[in-house]
Amino acid sequence: MSTQFRSDRDDWVQAMAMAGVGFTYIPEYAVTMQGLCVRPLIDPPIERTVQIVTVRGRPHVPAVGAFVNEALRFPWNGTRAWTKEAREA
Repeated sequence: MSTQFRSDRDDWVQAMAMAGVGFTYIPEYAVTMQGLCVRPLIDPPIERTVQIVTVRGRPHVPAVGAFVNEALRFPWNGTRAWTKEAREA
C-alpha cells in the first residue's frame, strides 16, 4: 500500500512534490512555486465547474465587484468573455 499525504495548503503540496515525495494535480490557472515542474494532463480530460454567485441588488464591497468583473471578462478555456448584456439576460 502506498503512503498518501494531504494538505489544504497548496504551497505545502507543491513543496512535497518539489522534494520528490510524490506528485499533485494543480488547476491550470493556479499560482505555482518557482521551480515546480508542471505538465498538462491530456488524457483523460478532467474538468470542474467553479461558480461565482452574488445576490442581485445587494451591495457589496468594491473588491468583490472588481473580482466578479475580472472573472467575467477572462476568456476561460478559450471561451469568449461574458458581456454586460449577456450577464443581465
